[in-house]
Amino acid sequence: SHDIHQGMYGDEIDREMARRVREVAAQRGVTAAHVAMAWVSGNPNHNVPIVGAVKASHIEVAVEALALQLTAAERAFLDAPYRPRDELNDQNTRPARPRAFRPD
Repeated sequence: SHDIHQGMYGDEIDREMARRVREVAAQRGVTAAHVAMAWVSGNPNHNVPIVGAVKASHIEVAVEALALQLTAAERAFLDAPYRPRDELNDQNTRPARPRAFRPD
């Protein structure tokens, strides 16, 4: 299936971040959604996760994730590949300027 958002949110950094979320989830025995929600809810910048629930299970995951505390090592592992997006890319994806990926 074709995801129309891959051009905007599907670069090498995004794929590496998603891979790391899945890796932590497998180690913890939870879903990637649990880890992602735990990361957002535990962010010291007081981000608020926006839950677009269309199923009861989406709400259940969000609530369950509140009890999942990521370790400092897990958080550092998840944060390592992140690079801020360029506002120009977010507003006008053609031509997009790539973010630099720096593997560990």
